Amino acid sequence: MENNYVIETRGLTKEFMGFRAVEDINLKVRRDTIHAMIGPNGAGKSTVFNLITKFHQPTAGQIIFKGEDITRDRPAALARKGLVRSFQISAVFPEMTVLENVRMARMRKEGKPYQFWRSLTTLHPLNDACLELIDQVGLSEYAHVSAAALPYGRKRALELATTLALEPEVMLLDEPMAGLGSEDIKRISALIRRVAQGRTVLMVEHNMGVIADLSDVISVLQRGRVLVEGDYETVSKDPRVIEAYVGTGGD
Repeated sequence: MENNYVIETRGLTKEFMGFRAVEDINLKVRRDTIHAMIGPNGAGKSTVFNLITKFHQPTAGQIIFKGEDITRDRPAALARKGLVRSFQISAVFPEMTVLENVRMARMRKEGKPYQFWRSLTTLHPLNDACLELIDQVGLSEYAHVSAAALPYGRKRALELATTLALEPEVMLLDEPMAGLGSEDIKRISALIRRVAQGRTVLMVEHNMGVIADLSDVISVLQRGRVLVEGDYETVSKDPRVIEAYVGTGGD
């Protein structure tokens, strides 16, 4: 019987040339929540994220997605199952317009290969759905602007639009606020809250204000292990968390 956890890791461990980067990580990410991973630099957050998204293979342990063991799956298989990663560095095609970027992602979702010799009119049926997504992330006025010409914060919004075009059940966000100014942080934070409705979000993020505002559950990592887990109020007051951040500068 399917439980309420969409992602679970069981005893997840990763070694690099004898160095144990993460050890015995047991995460349980509930459906329709925003779950954050935080911790001092070097705590193992990125390694856990890369293990879940299959950019690393674990040395030991299991990764379960919707009750299915995906430990040995390839990264490309995850999107077809509804698990989609958005990268820390904006991953869009700079020479394409906003609409073309979103349409490309939609074509991938629908299994339609891009063929440069086909008439653009054959792509028009996709446009309505793509323009709706573009409007959802607040980029309607930029629909026909090249991605290269977008301000950095708008590129992050475009990246979210291309992620949404794949119709993910679970979105994995890798430092979505990296490099953003305060106004863009507010905008992208509000956008994540909006698009998280009816979805599960697992994110690695450094901005503690964003973590406090968005997260339902926070897992604090230290030295490759989960130190504390709970809501922001619980985690922020835990003496072990305070001690872990003292002298580190936090994230």
